[in-house]
Amino acid sequence: MKRATALTVTVLALLLSAAASAETTLRVGVRLLPATQAAPFTSILLPSAIVNHAVYDTLTAIAPDGSVKPWLATAWRMKDQQTWEFDLRDGVVFSNGAPFTADAVVDTIEFLLSPEGAGESVGSQMRYNTVIGARALDADTVEITTTQPDAILPLHMMFLRVPEPGAWRELGAQRFSSAPVGTGPFVVTRWADGRVDLIANRASWRAPKVDRLAFITVADQAARLQALASDAVDIAIGLSPTDKPVLDDIGAKLVTHLKPEISFLATNSTGDTPLTDVRVRQALNHAVNRQQIIDVILGGATTPASQIAHDLSFGFNRTLEPYGYDPDLARNLLAAAGHADGFDFPVALVGNQNELDTVYQLIASDLAAVGVRMTIVRITGAQQLQFLYQGGWPTLGWAMTSSMYDPLGGFRIRSCIWPHAYHCDPEILPLIEAAQIAPTAAERRALTEQVMAREHAIPPGIILWQSPGFDGVSRHVRGFKASEDFIPFHEIELTP
Repeated sequence: MKRATALTVTVLALLLSAAASAETTLRVGVRLLPATQAAPFTSILLPSAIVNHAVYDTLTAIAPDGSVKPWLATAWRMKDQQTWEFDLRDGVVFSNGAPFTADAVVDTIEFLLSPEGAGESVGSQMRYNTVIGARALDADTVEITTTQPDAILPLHMMFLRVPEPGAWRELGAQRFSSAPVGTGPFVVTRWADGRVDLIANRASWRAPKVDRLAFITVADQAARLQALASDAVDIAIGLSPTDKPVLDDIGAKLVTHLKPEISFLATNSTGDTPLTDVRVRQALNHAVNRQQIIDVILGGATTPASQIAHDLSFGFNRTLEPYGYDPDLARNLLAAAGHADGFDFPVALVGNQNELDTVYQLIASDLAAVGVRMTIVRITGAQQLQFLYQGGWPTLGWAMTSSMYDPLGGFRIRSCIWPHAYHCDPEILPLIEAAQIAPTAAERRALTEQVMAREHAIPPGIILWQSPGFDGVSRHVRGFKASEDFIPFHEIELTP
């Protein structure tokens, strides 16, 4: 009897061990993890929002053609010029079992409109989009009001992640960020230095195809490539086109995608600098051979941008052309502006980012050919945010990205509206304001196109290109994509 019992225990242990070993864990190597952990309202864009993509859902999402598609909200309608109604997805529950209802959306918006929430990235965006309130019409319908017409409010709701209100109140913002409760496909189980472990949320309306998910910090790009090659990770986020031969050798893939953002070299045109003259900024745009840099460094994965908006964004102006590469015209414009001998041009870059460094070294070489002496000044990410939000830039230029799907959103910090404006064109403000309060989407689109045309003529810096992304994916991974600045982790599976 004792032998039988012992045998049964042994068999059971083996079965449990086999079940455990059969669990699938998707391992994702990233350059860094957000210091704010899984705070729902701080990180908006990839890569800093990568954990949030696995934990939370937004009210709306973006389709591959740039249109708004249902997510937590399944339908919407404008009731009047300042009121929208959203129908919510039925049967959705949070990872702690609480039902997702209109009250959760209302609580989220009320927090973002509070003094505490206004300081969050999403709260600031919410106020810029003039949202002033929300109320539950019933469990599955929420009403959102604005101070002025917003003909594309459903597009703006792509930023609104909804945490579980009860856990949010109980834990407070800081503790909640390390033990978040959302409606997404995974639940955080451990947040340690350099690693986040998550387990499948089988109750999610978008249930995942793997059992576990791990985000692992591998700061150096070459080390991320090596981690993928040695089977330490299944996906390496943020590689380079030059990594493709190595990936080919190990049977992995280089997945290329265009991010919904435009890279540009922002310039300080509000101080007493050569850059206050628009002819100087136009000259810099003509001095840079964008296509050559794209071909040499970015693997031909993108094209020169004509405006600080990508072609799927709302109000993209298709009549505009990129600034042409013309060093002679650049020299003539500099001479006309009184800078025939050029000028010193310090530019701030964050940290050491191999690909970005190489790009800016080539930009510096092109500018040197027309007499502009560009030097690179290293700053930290924290310093960049400090200078952006408080002013006091120690340089005349810095690397920036902007756009998403509503180009007008970027003017919040790229115009006279911003308290510490680095670029101010008073004549563009009436156009921006008219576009923002346009009563219909068609009118807003037309006015936004006018805004983009004006900025093209009076550029806030050197307009470069739509940013490409390069990720390495193991041959065992199926379903990975990173389009529309979103990674659908619930669609990814691992095969033998």
